[in-house]
Amino acid sequence: MKGMTNTLRVLALPVLLFFCANPSQAGWLEDAVNDAVQGTGRKAIDEAADTGYEKAKEAGKESVEQKERKAGEDETDKTRKSSDPGELKIYPGAIYDAATTRFLKESMSIQGTCYRTGGTIEKVVAFYQKEKGIKLVSKTDEGAMFQLNGGAAQGGVDVTIQRPWQHMETGKMMDDTLISIVNGQ
Repeated sequence: MKGMTNTLRVLALPVLLFFCANPSQAGWLEDAVNDAVQGTGRKAIDEAADTGYEKAKEAGKESVEQKERKAGEDETDKTRKSSDPGELKIYPGAIYDAATTRFLKESMSIQGTCYRTGGTIEKVVAFYQKEKGIKLVSKTDEGAMFQLNGGAAQGGVDVTIQRPWQHMETGKMMDDTLISIVNGQ
């Protein structure tokens, strides 16, 4: 900041000498230079504050995403433990969907976990058909339902596969595959 002040004063000196016979009479110029320096300083502080805010906002967003990922990992563990250990697997590469899981729990009071994948209905159905103890209950071109240990109504697990599906928060039709795993109460 001092270097900038000195630079502005050096640049102002020729102007001062050119317009004023007596440089001490040109207090207005020194005031202008000081105001410019202070304005530059305020601008630098404002820019630093804006940058700090944006970085904090990004860090907060990353923190929320990390918490949701962690919650998804915890839910995956709970889902696997809710049935007989090792019997139910999550479709490989499926990603935990926090918003849809939250909707199931908060709006429908269902203990379930949702995942999304780019895998087709056929691939996801084929994966679950290979799972030990799981029974295919119904299948259409747009989805399927499986039950493990008698299904959720019997204290077991229901697995529902849908494509396309409607996102409950946005109302948008989604083109990927939704896997909902519901645990019996």
